[in-house]
Amino acid sequence: MKPHLKRHFAFKFFSFNSKVSFFFTILLALANAALAADVVYVDSISGNDNNPGTEMKPFETIAKAIEVVGLAKNDVLTIKLNPGIHVLHSHQKVATQKDLKIRRITIEASILPDSSDWNPEKMPVIVSSAPKGEFPEKERWVVAFLVEESHVSFRGLKFLGYAYPNTQYFPIVRRKMGISDLSVEQSMFVADAQSSVIQVGVLAHGNGISVDHCIFYKANNAIVYYLLDGEGPKSGNRFTNSIVYGASEAAIWTSFPDKDFEFANNLVANGNTFWKRFYKNDASYLVRDSIVVGNQEYHLSMTDNGDKPGPKDGLVDKNVIHEGSVSLRILENVFGSIPRDYLHPIKGTLGADLGAGIFNAPVAVTSSSAEG
Repeated sequence: MKPHLKRHFAFKFFSFNSKVSFFFTILLALANAALAADVVYVDSISGNDNNPGTEMKPFETIAKAIEVVGLAKNDVLTIKLNPGIHVLHSHQKVATQKDLKIRRITIEASILPDSSDWNPEKMPVIVSSAPKGEFPEKERWVVAFLVEESHVSFRGLKFLGYAYPNTQYFPIVRRKMGISDLSVEQSMFVADAQSSVIQVGVLAHGNGISVDHCIFYKANNAIVYYLLDGEGPKSGNRFTNSIVYGASEAAIWTSFPDKDFEFANNLVANGNTFWKRFYKNDASYLVRDSIVVGNQEYHLSMTDNGDKPGPKDGLVDKNVIHEGSVSLRILENVFGSIPRDYLHPIKGTLGADLGAGIFNAPVAVTSSSAEG
């Protein structure tokens, strides 16, 4: 082939490859843009609600992100919260005009507990300053998130209690009937009855309520599986791989009957009552592969005339430890870092090998200070 023809075909080939490369670059950029368009970020320190909500230019408030999720004209269904203290000045309705048949709303930490660069100070903290009275029929109620859709997840968040102890504060509430599939994962609910109260960590009606790998520390009640949704027993409710410590009322409430409730691999210690139910709930519940120690009462039924012992076969134990004491990791001193396994059982003590807590994988331990 003549030299000038070789140069001609080489130029054509180079030009063709450049166009193909450019074409795939554009496709990749569009794919990444589409992926990013599903997510908004919130940073309470550096964000601004006039920003577009991207990772580089996040919103400032959860309220703004919730507003965007609610609109039909975008694809945003995931809210990622950066480390920091996020204050809610009113309850936030978790709802959207979008179709959620094959999708879900997710509110989660931008850095999750199983990430290698996670530590407790990177957990986004949710604090409510909402006034009492937002729910006229419940004048002492304060709610952080009011879930009004099926298919909603919370993941990797830390909820602190409400500042006024004469308040019934509920971080996550689902009151609407006809919806299901609520998931709360890898989250902490940390309270004190005299200074930062949590009445119930999660209160929800109906079916499909899943709490997995969470910690409830000194909340009055960890969770209330509340009213029936229609006739017949509830279904799809579960409480797994979690720690409840120091519940001043009850760790678990099952107000009305369930047919397939799963309670497994949990640690419940040093509270008032382990399990409470409404007296008309005659269902039997399997408690398996768990540690339940140091609670004043094991199983009670709430009646019009006060609490009574729960039905004889109401709780069936399978591989449950009832003896021993639990020691949780606490902060060693105010000048040190918060240990990665904060509020988890100390290595070598009861419950440390259970795997309950906010981590899906085993966690390395450091210090030795304990509460037990």
